[in-house]
Amino acid sequence: NAGADVRLIGDWLRGYFAYSRTFNTTVGSNDAYGDLPLNPTGYTYEAGLKATSKPLRLQATLSGYFAYSENDNYNAGTTYENIVNPVGLNGANPGVGSRNQWAQFDKQSKGAELNLTAAPTPNWRIRLVGDVQQATVESTSSYAMLYNDQFRVDANGNVIYGTGQQVLVPSTA
Repeated sequence: NAGADVRLIGDWLRGYFAYSRTFNTTVGSNDAYGDLPLNPTGYTYEAGLKATSKPLRLQATLSGYFAYSENDNYNAGTTYENIVNPVGLNGANPGVGSRNQWAQFDKQSKGAELNLTAAPTPNWRIRLVGDVQQATVESTSSYAMLYNDQFRVDANGNVIYGTGQQVLVPSTA
Protein backbone atom coordinates (compact mmCIF):
# COMPACT_ATOMS: atom_id res chain seq x y z
CA ASN A 1 0.00 0.00 0.00
CA ALA A 2 1.15 3.51 -0.76
CA GLY A 3 -0.43 6.93 -0.66
CA ALA A 4 0.02 10.65 -0.42
CA ASP A 5 -1.93 13.46 1.21
CA VAL A 6 -1.00 16.92 -0.08
CA ARG A 7 -2.00 20.42 1.03
CA LEU A 8 -3.03 22.25 -2.13
CA ILE A 9 -4.43 25.63 -1.01
CA GLY A 10 -4.04 26.88 2.56
CA ASP A 11 -5.65 24.75 5.23
CA TRP A 12 -8.91 24.27 3.38
CA LEU A 13 -8.08 22.15 0.28
CA ARG A 14 -6.17 18.89 0.26
CA GLY A 15 -5.61 16.25 -2.38
CA TYR A 16 -4.92 12.59 -1.83
CA PHE A 17 -3.93 9.51 -3.79
CA ALA A 18 -3.79 5.88 -2.65
CA TYR A 19 -2.62 2.67 -4.31
CA SER A 20 -3.08 -0.84 -3.00
CA ARG A 21 -2.08 -4.24 -4.34
CA THR A 22 -3.49 -7.54 -3.12
CA PHE A 23 -2.09 -11.04 -3.14
CA ASN A 24 -4.10 -13.91 -1.73
CA THR A 25 -3.65 -17.63 -1.52
CA THR A 26 -6.38 -20.12 -2.27
CA VAL A 27 -6.92 -22.68 0.43
CA GLY A 28 -9.74 -25.20 0.24
CA SER A 29 -11.41 -23.54 -2.73
CA ASN A 30 -11.07 -26.19 -5.43
CA ASP A 31 -13.15 -25.79 -8.55
CA ALA A 32 -15.81 -28.28 -9.62
CA TYR A 33 -13.15 -30.52 -11.17
CA GLY A 34 -11.21 -30.55 -7.89
CA ASP A 35 -8.33 -28.46 -9.25
CA LEU A 36 -6.76 -25.71 -7.14
CA PRO A 37 -7.34 -22.31 -8.76
CA LEU A 38 -4.65 -19.75 -9.50
CA ASN A 39 -3.83 -17.31 -6.70
CA PRO A 40 -5.95 -14.15 -6.95
CA THR A 41 -4.27 -10.75 -7.33
CA GLY A 42 -5.52 -7.22 -7.74
CA TYR A 43 -4.87 -3.52 -7.44
CA THR A 44 -6.83 -0.40 -6.51
CA TYR A 45 -6.29 3.31 -7.17
CA GLU A 46 -8.16 6.07 -5.37
CA ALA A 47 -7.76 9.84 -5.69
CA GLY A 48 -9.72 12.79 -4.45
CA LEU A 49 -10.03 16.30 -3.10
CA LYS A 50 -11.09 17.29 0.42
CA ALA A 51 -12.24 20.81 1.25
CA THR A 52 -12.99 22.16 4.71
CA SER A 53 -14.42 25.50 5.77
CA LYS A 54 -14.07 25.75 9.53
CA PRO A 55 -15.92 29.10 9.87
CA LEU A 56 -18.94 27.74 7.95
CA ARG A 57 -18.58 24.22 9.41
CA LEU A 58 -18.72 22.62 5.94
CA GLN A 59 -16.74 19.72 4.48
CA ALA A 60 -16.75 18.35 0.95
CA THR A 61 -15.00 15.34 -0.55
CA LEU A 62 -14.88 14.40 -4.21
CA SER A 63 -13.22 11.06 -4.88
CA GLY A 64 -12.85 8.44 -7.57
CA TYR A 65 -11.53 4.89 -7.61
CA PHE A 66 -10.61 2.06 -9.95
CA ALA A 67 -10.17 -1.55 -8.81
CA TYR A 68 -9.18 -4.65 -10.76
CA SER A 69 -8.77 -8.21 -9.58
CA GLU A 70 -8.09 -11.44 -11.43
CA ASN A 71 -8.60 -15.07 -10.49
CA ASP A 72 -11.14 -14.18 -7.79
CA ASN A 73 -12.96 -17.17 -6.38
CA TYR A 74 -16.73 -17.15 -6.42
CA ASN A 75 -18.88 -19.61 -4.49
CA ALA A 76 -21.26 -20.66 -7.26
CA GLY A 77 -23.22 -23.03 -5.00
CA THR A 78 -23.81 -26.74 -4.85
CA THR A 79 -26.18 -26.72 -7.84
CA TYR A 80 -23.23 -25.64 -10.02
CA GLU A 81 -21.00 -28.27 -8.43
CA ASN A 82 -23.58 -31.02 -9.02
CA ILE A 83 -24.16 -30.02 -12.65
CA VAL A 84 -20.47 -29.94 -13.57
CA ASN A 85 -19.35 -33.00 -11.58
CA PRO A 86 -22.49 -34.91 -10.59
CA VAL A 87 -22.56 -37.82 -8.22
CA GLY A 88 -23.76 -40.47 -10.63
CA LEU A 89 -24.15 -44.22 -10.47
CA ASN A 90 -20.44 -44.60 -9.65
CA GLY A 91 -20.05 -41.47 -7.52
CA ALA A 92 -18.37 -38.23 -8.61
CA ASN A 93 -15.65 -38.34 -11.24
CA PRO A 94 -12.77 -40.12 -9.49
CA GLY A 95 -10.06 -38.53 -11.63
CA VAL A 96 -10.13 -35.26 -9.70
CA GLY A 97 -9.43 -34.05 -6.19
CA SER A 98 -12.14 -33.02 -3.80
CA ARG A 99 -14.86 -31.44 -5.94
CA ASN A 100 -16.14 -28.08 -4.80
CA GLN A 101 -18.48 -25.25 -5.84
CA TRP A 102 -15.90 -22.51 -6.53
CA ALA A 103 -15.39 -20.82 -9.90
CA GLN A 104 -12.85 -18.16 -10.91
CA PHE A 105 -13.40 -14.83 -12.62
CA ASP A 106 -11.77 -11.46 -13.21
CA LYS A 107 -13.57 -8.26 -12.26
CA GLN A 108 -13.21 -4.53 -12.61
CA SER A 109 -15.01 -1.77 -10.75
CA LYS A 110 -14.84 2.00 -10.82
CA GLY A 111 -16.74 4.84 -9.32
CA ALA A 112 -16.91 8.38 -8.03
CA GLU A 113 -18.42 9.91 -4.91
CA LEU A 114 -19.37 13.38 -3.73
CA ASN A 115 -19.79 13.77 0.02
CA LEU A 116 -21.06 17.05 1.53
CA THR A 117 -21.22 17.49 5.30
CA ALA A 118 -22.55 20.49 7.21
CA ALA A 119 -22.74 21.17 10.94
CA PRO A 120 -25.26 24.00 11.36
CA THR A 121 -24.95 23.73 15.16
CA PRO A 122 -22.22 22.09 17.27
CA ASN A 123 -24.40 19.03 18.02
CA TRP A 124 -26.08 18.55 14.67
CA ARG A 125 -24.51 17.21 11.49
CA ILE A 126 -26.11 16.76 8.04
CA ARG A 127 -24.57 14.66 5.30
CA LEU A 128 -25.46 14.36 1.62
CA VAL A 129 -23.73 11.67 -0.42
CA GLY A 130 -24.04 10.82 -4.08
CA ASP A 131 -22.10 8.22 -5.99
CA VAL A 132 -21.83 6.45 -9.31
CA GLN A 133 -20.43 2.94 -9.57
CA GLN A 134 -19.87 0.42 -12.33
CA ALA A 135 -18.64 -3.14 -12.06
CA THR A 136 -17.88 -5.67 -14.78
CA VAL A 137 -17.08 -9.37 -14.70
CA GLU A 138 -14.44 -9.63 -17.39
CA SER A 139 -14.11 -13.38 -17.73
CA THR A 140 -16.18 -16.42 -17.05
CA SER A 141 -15.25 -19.91 -15.99
CA SER A 142 -16.39 -22.59 -18.37
CA TYR A 143 -16.51 -26.25 -17.43
CA ALA A 144 -17.67 -29.20 -19.46
CA MET A 145 -19.91 -31.59 -17.55
CA LEU A 146 -18.06 -34.65 -16.31
CA TYR A 147 -19.74 -37.98 -16.92
CA ASN A 148 -19.15 -40.89 -14.57
CA ASP A 149 -21.95 -43.36 -15.23
CA GLN A 150 -19.92 -45.99 -17.00
CA PHE A 151 -21.92 -49.17 -16.62
CA ARG A 152 -20.24 -52.23 -15.23
CA VAL A 153 -21.62 -55.68 -15.63
CA ASP A 154 -20.94 -58.91 -13.80
CA ALA A 155 -20.40 -62.30 -15.47
CA ASN A 156 -24.17 -62.76 -15.74
CA GLY A 157 -24.71 -59.44 -17.53
CA ASN A 158 -26.25 -57.65 -14.52
CA VAL A 159 -25.47 -53.94 -14.11
CA ILE A 160 -23.39 -53.45 -10.95
CA TYR A 161 -21.90 -50.63 -8.89
CA GLY A 162 -18.13 -50.25 -8.60
CA THR A 163 -18.40 -52.21 -5.33
CA GLY A 164 -19.84 -55.22 -7.15
CA GLN A 165 -23.34 -54.74 -5.70
CA GLN A 166 -26.11 -55.24 -8.24
CA VAL A 167 -28.04 -52.13 -9.38
CA LEU A 168 -31.73 -52.74 -8.77
CA VAL A 169 -34.34 -50.65 -10.59
CA PRO A 170 -37.85 -50.63 -9.09
CA SER A 171 -40.48 -52.17 -11.31
CA THR A 172 -43.49 -50.06 -12.33
CA ALA A 173 -45.59 -53.07 -13.42
